[in-house]
Amino acid sequence: MNTGSEAKAESFERWPETIRRISSKFNSGARKWWWGDHLDGRFLLAKIARSHVRGPVLDIGCCPGIILSEVDHGSPKAGLDVDRQALKAAVAFNPDAFLAAADWGELPFKDNRFSVIILSGVICASLPREVKDRILSEAVRVLKPGGQVLVFDINRDHWAAGRFNPVLLDHSGLRNLLAGYGLEIENTVGWNPLPSVVWFLPGPLKRKIAAKNHRYKYFFIPSFLLPRIPGLPDFLFRIGRTPLFRHRAKSFVVRARYSGV
Repeated sequence: MNTGSEAKAESFERWPETIRRISSKFNSGARKWWWGDHLDGRFLLAKIARSHVRGPVLDIGCCPGIILSEVDHGSPKAGLDVDRQALKAAVAFNPDAFLAAADWGELPFKDNRFSVIILSGVICASLPREVKDRILSEAVRVLKPGGQVLVFDINRDHWAAGRFNPVLLDHSGLRNLLAGYGLEIENTVGWNPLPSVVWFLPGPLKRKIAAKNHRYKYFFIPSFLLPRIPGLPDFLFRIGRTPLFRHRAKSFVVRARYSGV
């Protein structure tokens, strides 16, 4: 489990500085892949990566390598993606990392190679179960016993996601899936229970927008201003650790430990 100091480090590092740093990276060379929301849970994932990830780390589905670039520069790093254009952008942010286009279900690494694996938008994504299984099987193969897996993904129980996409996972489904591969969840933050602006529209229009695979359905306006309100991101972090708000949130940020079996 997290110690009190770890939880404090995750929640109380200054959010405006984190947002400025990561936004600057997007604006300088990865605008095509901008997350689009300053309350996106991947900001929290990046903060955890910056504060706690040490040792060899692999980011499966690294895209332009923004989260990977937050990892301590003394740690050996590797990133894989199927988008070659994104990997070109990732080189600028991770000049010392091994970056390659590869099948996530057939990783080009030896067994027990990494201490940490990052899965951002991969496991709960709109992928068939057999593809998720291949990815996790390979992830634990290259992960050292006792190593960590950091996961960010959309919550199936969120109104704009799971009701229209049955291959997504809720927290229970994610926990059970990971457990099948020897991964025990140590900590979950349900990130941002605030409703998106689409929530306030008339029902028929809301359902029509939600059924489409478009990122605007997740937007909470003004997401640019809210993270700058003193104490608000820390408040969201604290309530996101409670069962009630964890299950209502838009996304999960999960830390799991590999038992090695």
